[in-house]
Amino acid sequence: MRGRGGVIHPSKFAAAVEYLLLVAWAGGAWFAGLVAAPQLFTMMPSAQAGNVAGMMFHSVFWLALAALGYCLVRVLWKRIPGRWRVDSGLVSLALLLVLVNEVALHPWIAAMRDGALPRERWFGIAHGTSSVLYLLTCLLAVVILLRRR
Repeated sequence: MRGRGGVIHPSKFAAAVEYLLLVAWAGGAWFAGLVAAPQLFTMMPSAQAGNVAGMMFHSVFWLALAALGYCLVRVLWKRIPGRWRVDSGLVSLALLLVLVNEVALHPWIAAMRDGALPRERWFGIAHGTSSVLYLLTCLLAVVILLRRR
């Protein structure tokens, strides 16, 4: 990673930062969704567990936004022939799914949970859709990381 004179080359440093951000996001997302959230629901009342899980997922959202935003800028900046379209597509799709989940679905779910909107069957549909989008972004995180190796 070091160039002549022991100086870290800027492109290698940028790649290392990108990889670290992606690993932090992917690890946080997988841990929150597969380990922490299920454990919360076995340890505390459902409403309280849901609130704590929601805060964790919100933190993962900010990690995703930082990692995917930085990654997208780097992909568009580098434009490696034959690769940048796929990379930018994967990163853009992951970013879109993360944003839809956080900006559209989570406020809707919270409003139904808090009684501001009628719950009926829509709560389950919205929650299920959010879970599927979250799983898709977790899978995309793995694909994006593997393409960085």
